[in-house]
This record gives sequence, C-alpha cells and structure tokens, in this order.
Amino acid sequence: MQKSACLMAGLLVTGHAVFAEVKEADSFRKPVIKTCMEKVADWQYTHEFDGRNLAKKGDQRFLYWIYGPYVNGLVAAGQVTGDEAFTQRAETMGERARWGALQGGWVANHHATLQSWIELYEQDPDPVKIAETVKSLDFYIEKNAGADDDMRFIKKNGYKWSWCDALYMSPPAFARLAKVTGDEKYLEFLHQWWWTASDFYFSPEHQLYFRDQTFFTKKAPNGQPVFWCRGNGWVVGGLVRVLQYLEPNDPMRPKYEAQLKAMLGTLKEIQCNDGLWHGSLLDPMSPDQPDTSGSGFILYGFAYAVNEGLISKAEYMPVIEKAWPALFSHVSPEGEFLGVQPVGDSPRGFDPDYSIPYGTGAFLLAASEVYKMER
Repeated sequence: MQKSACLMAGLLVTGHAVFAEVKEADSFRKPVIKTCMEKVADWQYTHEFDGRNLAKKGDQRFLYWIYGPYVNGLVAAGQVTGDEAFTQRAETMGERARWGALQGGWVANHHATLQSWIELYEQDPDPVKIAETVKSLDFYIEKNAGADDDMRFIKKNGYKWSWCDALYMSPPAFARLAKVTGDEKYLEFLHQWWWTASDFYFSPEHQLYFRDQTFFTKKAPNGQPVFWCRGNGWVVGGLVRVLQYLEPNDPMRPKYEAQLKAMLGTLKEIQCNDGLWHGSLLDPMSPDQPDTSGSGFILYGFAYAVNEGLISKAEYMPVIEKAWPALFSHVSPEGEFLGVQPVGDSPRGFDPDYSIPYGTGAFLLAASEVYKMER
C-alpha cells in the first residue's frame, strides 16, 4: 500500500511507523486533519470515477450512490471547518447535475446524493436545489403506500429498504426533507420503514445487521455468522445522519440512539489490532485485510457518538485513538484514499490500493467528526 503524505506541523507522515514517532495528540490536531481532508477532497474532485455499475456517465454520475457519500463528505467538511471551498465543490457538482434525482433500479441508492442537495438548500434556500428531490421522495412514498412488510432483497422489493446498505442511502434524506419542509409525512415514512427493515435484518444476538436475507444462514470459515463490514458501516453512517436531523423531542429518537450504541458496543469489542475493521466482522482473518470504507463509516459513528455524549468518552476514546491514525495512513502522497473494498455485497479480498468515491466520502465523514473532537 502507498503511504500517507499529509503534512503534520512540518513533519511528513508516512504511515504507521512514523505515527509511532509522533505525539499522539498531533494526529488529532485540527490543522493536520483539515490539511488531510483538503488533499483527499482535491484528489477525488480531479479524478472522476467511471467504473463498472455506474448507471450514468458525465455529470449524472454525481447522482449515483458511488458518488453520494463523497458529496455528503464535502458538505460535512465545509460545515465543520467553515471552509467554503469544500461546500463550493458540492455546489458545483449539484449545478453540473442540475440538482437532479435518478429513478429506477434499487431506488434507495439514488437518495444518497439528495441528502446533500437538501443540506445545501438549507444554507442557500433556492427551491431549484430540492425540487427534484421532493418529487423523488414523494414518488418513493407513493410506491410504498400499502406495501407489506416483506423485506427480502428481491426484485419486487426494489422500492423498499430491503438490504442494509439502503439505510445509509435513503433514510437520512427523509430526515432532512422533514426538517426543511416541516412535513411530518417524511418522518412517518422514515420511522415506519427503518424499523421494519431493522426487525428483519438486525440480529439482537450479535447487535449487527445482516446484509440481506441470503446471509441468515451463511457461516464464515471460523463458523461465525457473516456480518459484512461495509454493510454495517452503511447502517452506522445512516444512524448518524438520521440522528443529526431528528429533533431532541422526537419520540422515536431514543430507539435510533439505542441501536447506534448497541452496534458500537459490538464493534468496539471486535476492532482489529491494526485499528480498523475487516470485511467479515466476526472472522477478520477471512479476508485478513481491513476495508477502509466500512471502517471509515464505523469511525464516523464512534466519533459522532462521543461528540454528542451518547457513549462514554473515557471508554470509547481508545477505539478512536486506534482507528483514526490507521485510517489516516491509507491516504497516498497525492491524496488518494486507498484500501477500499470495491463494489460488492459481502466480504472478500481485494487490491489494497483500490480507491472509489464512496470510500473517499467515508474518510471525509469520519474526519469531519474527528475534527470536532475536544482532546
């Protein structure tokens, strides 16, 4: 794997070995984090991804789920640092994509970028920014009117949150649209279908999510159930982004907080020695390599929960202190964020130098919460 080259107070950081020589507090210094965020955001912005499974080419690709977390991460970086350069890039992507919304296929995937159209509308309320988002989410509600609670990942359930990844992609858009429009129907839909999906896919025994029903009986080589790292990272990220927009007095808020805390409790116990989480959470030797995208979303959840006082800083800060330097070390000298498992739905080995925009987004989201931390 290439080594990191984020400038740290005049010292060139080049991976775990040099981190060992740097005072622990330096890796959490705000100027250091911001410099790294800038490098990562810059690299992705100038390296446009057109890989397989990308439904649209040109500027329409920004509407696809592969780009969604990157746009989300740009907005988050702008919010926490106050640097309009991050926000302006997200604005430019919105303008280039004409603030659109994709339809077809597994539609929840197309709501990831819409989360940021709504956030950018909050900052500058131009109705054009959310016109297509409103149409898309209203259509989604209509398609599910009177739907049964069959959540299997099969074609007839393509308009439901019928795979765990969808809980990052779509629910936060409903939480945001409820906030900016004041229309309770978006919250009603969110609460109904999040907990329908949870009842189907969340394991009370392990406090983790199955990716879909095909994993209910699968076993890892060590005999443990297969819980996919990035799938659970998607859910952790989705929980954070829903909680960001739920009112403190929302009667359903305690349920989301409880689920996030339960998942983080399990993830704390299974963090790997390298500081990250591997593809198969309960069998980290299969494969024996971290996935930085899943790990980024998981770290995002830990840092958010500490920042918001949902979990004990004393108990959980050691998790963050291991995970953040490890994640940081996967940034190349040019700013490319590496070690991302490619598009998929289950644990598998992959090129440790692989990069893709949703991984960049996971890094920026994690960094945005780490940046906020007081140490």
